[in-house]
Amino acid sequence: MQRSIGREWIEFERYEAKQEGKQEGIQEGIQEGKREERAFIIRNFILNFLKQNQDISSIVANMVSIFHITKEEAEKYIQDVSEELI
Repeated sequence: MQRSIGREWIEFERYEAKQEGKQEGIQEGIQEGKREERAFIIRNFILNFLKQNQDISSIVANMVSIFHITKEEAEKYIQDVSEELI
């Protein structure tokens, strides 16, 4: 009897661990999707300002205030978009 309960407990623990792993994977996927969406929005923001012939410093200033990122991050985004356009 005791052995049967022990086996059931082990199976339950395995099931719980598997469910927790699935949930962590789902959360990681959601976070990755949010990061990709944010990068896409920022990329379109940069392209829009470049089409309007805005200077880089004003684009950086707008990005810092709107997206709450650092000046260096904004410059990196602009550099990445510029490389895509070349």
